[in-house]
Amino acid sequence: MAGVFRIAAAAFGARSSLQRLKAFQPMLLSLVVLTALFTAMFHLLMWHEGRDAENTWVTGAYWALTTMTTLGYGDITFRSDTGRIFSMIVMFVGVVWFQIILVWFAIQYIFMPWARAQAGLAVPREVSADLGGHVVITSWDTIAEHLIGVLDRQGVPYLLMIGDPVLALRLHDRGLRVLQGHPDDPVAWRAAGIERAVLVATTLSETENANVIVTVRELTARLPILALSRSDAGDEVLRLAGADQVMRLGLMLGAALARRITGPDAAAHHLASIAGLEVAEVPVAGTALAGRTLRELDLRRKTGVTVLCLWEHGRVVAPSADQPLDRRGILVLAGIPAAIATFNTAFTVGGAVPKAIVIGVGRVGRSCLAALRRRGLDASGIDCRPEASSVDAAIAIGDARDRAALLAAGLDRADAVVLTTHDDDLNIFLTVLCRRLRPEAQILVRISAEKNVQTAMRAGADVVLSYAAMGASCVLDRLRGDHELVVSQGLHLARVPVPTGDAGRRLDQARGIKARGWQVLAILAGDGAHITPVADTVLTPECELLVAVSDGMDRAAEPVVETSGFAAG
Repeated sequence: MAGVFRIAAAAFGARSSLQRLKAFQPMLLSLVVLTALFTAMFHLLMWHEGRDAENTWVTGAYWALTTMTTLGYGDITFRSDTGRIFSMIVMFVGVVWFQIILVWFAIQYIFMPWARAQAGLAVPREVSADLGGHVVITSWDTIAEHLIGVLDRQGVPYLLMIGDPVLALRLHDRGLRVLQGHPDDPVAWRAAGIERAVLVATTLSETENANVIVTVRELTARLPILALSRSDAGDEVLRLAGADQVMRLGLMLGAALARRITGPDAAAHHLASIAGLEVAEVPVAGTALAGRTLRELDLRRKTGVTVLCLWEHGRVVAPSADQPLDRRGILVLAGIPAAIATFNTAFTVGGAVPKAIVIGVGRVGRSCLAALRRRGLDASGIDCRPEASSVDAAIAIGDARDRAALLAAGLDRADAVVLTTHDDDLNIFLTVLCRRLRPEAQILVRISAEKNVQTAMRAGADVVLSYAAMGASCVLDRLRGDHELVVSQGLHLARVPVPTGDAGRRLDQARGIKARGWQVLAILAGDGAHITPVADTVLTPECELLVAVSDGMDRAAEPVVETSGFAAG
């Protein structure tokens, strides 16, 4: 019963009641005017029938209302056809007013406020004091959806802060941890347990993100804030507002797509560094690795690099030691800088300067074009917006869905096609079309929603990069700090202590490492020196391990990434 009263108080508070009363005034006035008009017409027609003396004005109003509401007691009726026609008109107007307009008003101003209030009370407005070490996410989008999936798999708590009560209820019903509150409200942040949170990730618009950052900084100066920006000006403002890191996903995604196009500068491209090791990626097509197996290549012995994983058909996989490498794959390597340089000298072969066409020259497309030109490649674009050519003369104006427009832009001469529009459906459509028109071209696709990655691969794409996964990886990198590094979707590197029970054992006898499925990349001695892991290396308690770990597995569970898959690398 107390809950019912709380809902009623929320739905029919003084302010809400005043608003509804103001909205009801025109309806009430129209009812009074209609009743007065029909009463006057009633008396006019009764006078015409010679019966006006037996009906008062109250009787006229009574007849008008009973007829409009279709109650029709039948105690007062007209005898003439004119009167009966008038009665039908009054009944029709009454049906429209009482059964359509009044019902709409009741739904809009009575039922919907009640439903919204009920939804608001169903979603928590304050988190439990037991929740701590959580990531606060301020919006529901493709990045948040992908990030929550990864956090769930790793056992990291999160909290979605949603201001819209309808959306909050829908997400709450899906089983997500939701707090109803506006991200620009300090009260909502206190209710979110901000003092116990470890990170804020805000992916709203730049103006909304600035408001969120300032609000959070009013409450705490220590909590890391990661914000999404779409422009140089926004980047600067968000940093000034107090953001610790600003994500420019458009620039990052464009550069990542450009990096995967095979060109004369073929080499292992630097991705990141951790504990003195470099992580790099290299397209198989730009190396002497295509068609050969990792066992045959024996990369670790010859160059000192370790193969972490292989991007193949839009997925991160552990390459089999005996499976020939597909030219469409991308290898992710790890090693000290000298080992990466040795690999480049021994295995990268490069090729002729390719011609690349970027379809859709928005933020991602412009970033891709700029990165390609920095590499010295022949790059042009096509966009349907007339203003795009004013930014870059190499951009053709036309609809990429039109075969003639694509051929006019040079598709028949292109070695690589990069699809960067924000519409996944359009990108998949264009993948099919470009694969049909230019079968031998390398096709790279930007996808916004993770669910469409495999669809794009089936459509004929060679490389698919997910906007959502890249945003989630940025958040995870910030969350893990200097001790962990996200390499790709599903794989990260971590600095970890030697497991209890493995100290004093040889590496090939370390049961704790094997049980966790770790691939040991380096052993970090107490003085900071790197020790290349070999089978007879003895582990000491003061050592740290740099290991490759699959995001989708429990570190104490059976390995998802088979270490045997890296044996030859």
